[in-house]
Amino acid sequence: AFTQADSLRHHFDGGHAQVCVHCTIGHDGEFMELQGGQWGCIDTTGREVVPVTQDTPDQLDCANAR
Repeated sequence: AFTQADSLRHHFDGGHAQVCVHCTIGHDGEFMELQGGQWGCIDTTGREVVPVTQDTPDQLDCANAR
């Protein structure tokens, strides 16, 4: 589970946020982005509502996760 301190760093939409484990910060020109790791969704208590097993966040719909 993710702690409240961890969840404060994420943007919540509909009570859920994307989360990444073992990501690194990469640079794309002037911008920084999270790269690698495993992605999923958490709720405001830190409970995984979509298991953290996805290779990218592209298909995650955290706002509608149950």
